[in-house]
Formats: sequence, structure tokens, C-alpha cells
Amino acid sequence: MGTFANGRADDISDATRMIALSDDKDPAAPVLHMSRVEISKFFDGVIAGEFDSFRASAAELAEADVAA
Repeated sequence: MGTFANGRADDISDATRMIALSDDKDPAAPVLHMSRVEISKFFDGVIAGEFDSFRASAAELAEADVAA
């Protein structure tokens, strides 16, 4: 299990150079399998701001009692 900076924990295992990512709060949630290259490119996109439009607003974060 890996814990990210925001305190949310997701299940990450590295088996045979693939990454399996799932939401540990929902046992019925699907497992996403990505190669190391795919997840690296995804992280690069996150760092570059390609997904900023999906971020919650300050009001949404406050409503969810999540530190912004």
C-alpha cells in the first residue's frame, strides 16, 4: 500500500514491471494495470498541469473538509 502526500492511500503493487493501482477504500473497485512507462507518462502529465481542469475548487475542498 502506498500513501500519497494528501493522506489518501491507494493500493500499489509492483509485479513483473507492471503497476496495479486500486482504491483500498472500495474492495469492489477495479484494478488498473499500467506499465512503468504508462504510469511515468501519466505522472509527467500531472506534473505538467495537463489534468488541472479536473481539480476540485477551493470551495469543494472546504466542503469535503480536505486541506487545500
